[in-house]
Amino acid sequence: MKSFGFSRVTHRARLTLLALALLAAGTLVSCGGEPRALARVGTRAITADEFLGVARMANRQYPGLPDSAKRGLLDDMIRRELMLNEAQQQGLTQDPMVASIRGGAEEDLILGTLTEQLAQRDVAVSDAEIATFYGWRTTEHHLEAIHAPARSIASHAAALLAAAEPFSVVAGRFNVNGVVPPSGDLGFIQGGALPEPFDTKMRETRIGEWFGPLEVGSDGWFIARVIERRQAQLPAPDLVRDQIVQQLRQRKYRAQLQHSIESLRSGYHVRLEPGAAQELFARAGGMSDSTQKQPRPEDTIVLARYLGTHGDTAFTMADALREVESISEGPNFSSVPAIQRWIEGRVMRRVVLAEARRRHLDEEPASVRRVADRINGTVLQVLYDREISMRARVTDDELRKEYVLRTVGQAAPPFEQAPVKLREQLRSILLEQRRDQLLQQFTEALRRKYPVTIDEALLKRLPWPTPAPEFPTQG
Repeated sequence: MKSFGFSRVTHRARLTLLALALLAAGTLVSCGGEPRALARVGTRAITADEFLGVARMANRQYPGLPDSAKRGLLDDMIRRELMLNEAQQQGLTQDPMVASIRGGAEEDLILGTLTEQLAQRDVAVSDAEIATFYGWRTTEHHLEAIHAPARSIASHAAALLAAAEPFSVVAGRFNVNGVVPPSGDLGFIQGGALPEPFDTKMRETRIGEWFGPLEVGSDGWFIARVIERRQAQLPAPDLVRDQIVQQLRQRKYRAQLQHSIESLRSGYHVRLEPGAAQELFARAGGMSDSTQKQPRPEDTIVLARYLGTHGDTAFTMADALREVESISEGPNFSSVPAIQRWIEGRVMRRVVLAEARRRHLDEEPASVRRVADRINGTVLQVLYDREISMRARVTDDELRKEYVLRTVGQAAPPFEQAPVKLREQLRSILLEQRRDQLLQQFTEALRRKYPVTIDEALLKRLPWPTPAPEFPTQG
């Protein structure tokens, strides 16, 4: 039996696509002078620049002649603004959850903008670099490694190796956190595959000679040795040139970003207080010092310091515990070095945000618009769930009638004997139809509640972008 088809684009789906297009088109909105309103919806306006920006991103969702496509897109944008008017009147824009999302969205966006400034992704790659990298890839190195979360632990492992302890024995003692296998055997690795300085050491060290400890980004410290090398089987250089260019750009990007982060760490004088990780471990684990009659207030326990906007700034126990509760990934409390790296990471996030705000990235029109669009998307979802999703119902009788209607003339089993998966598929289709009907009714009621005016002459003059071909044409 064929499955039940449902090919038309619902209003709900179009609103979702519209929200994504608004986010993607945020940087296309005009920033000069007072933009001309294409439509006014209650207290809100849709500008011509906004309309054209979304049209460039979503024009494939509106087929047909340009005039009808423009009208369809504008209707969906008006529907969205009607719902935002209603959300504002219901007080959803003042919800504490929305305020929290606003702060997180602003931070994420300005962090991303600053990252783009700190390191270039499309950095130039020379023919000589491509040839050198290809040469690295022609050799595979059988690598064994020991990982340590802190330099002191790595130094202890190195001391045991220097005292003639077998490499495999030391690896078995220290590889307990899952970063590398307990045996330390990483198998054969092509040259150029590891971050620096690990990769260079792997390629240049003699077979059987261990090297390290090496600090590798934020991954910790490594000691390693190459026990065998062999020739790799590679395609001709011309066949993998594009792949090599991308790999080299990624390596350069990571190196630039790491260098920039280290410069910020130095410039902002980031430093951990002695015993900070142990303090957080003890407090979070409920193991406060029993010798103290009265535990110190959490906001007086300083874990780290950095140079903030107003001088020396402390990252306290209270800050750390709030962040442990609010973010999805807290520190690994089974490892003091892991807790230390987590504290450093949270402080560096504050430093990067301070640098972004020092550069006024939070005031960039594109960032402001993107934050607003993300907030609007959240508010729309809350309103949709309240007014549409929670009211959409499909009874068993309605499901049975629809099944009979769709299977008339077919050799289909009775409704009660139909496969469960088929009935659930039909229920999903009916629910989507019911939600679409409720959304239409809801927005039609809002249109009577909030006045809508359209500049028809301006709409007629606006060009409709021609969709780009989905696949490159053959020349």
